[in-house]
Amino acid sequence: MSLESIKNSLNFMCEYHDVKIKQTFSTTNDEPIASVICKEYPSTIEITNHQFQTIEDYETINQAASALENLLNSYGILESL
Repeated sequence: MSLESIKNSLNFMCEYHDVKIKQTFSTTNDEPIASVICKEYPSTIEITNHQFQTIEDYETINQAASALENLLNSYGILESL
């Protein structure tokens, strides 16, 4: 999954702000890595890191996509896609 694909996914989630869409990224063993929701329109994106049980809010799709890319890379997820 490229950075551009992550941005597209986040854009999709935030376009449908009147419907709560939650996307979870998991390892191949179904271990959850992160969950993402778009909380507010136009975009406040919340990323939950399941390993550390932390929640971060991002004001732009670019910021959230970069953070998510870094998190997935730390698991080696993006390298295998």
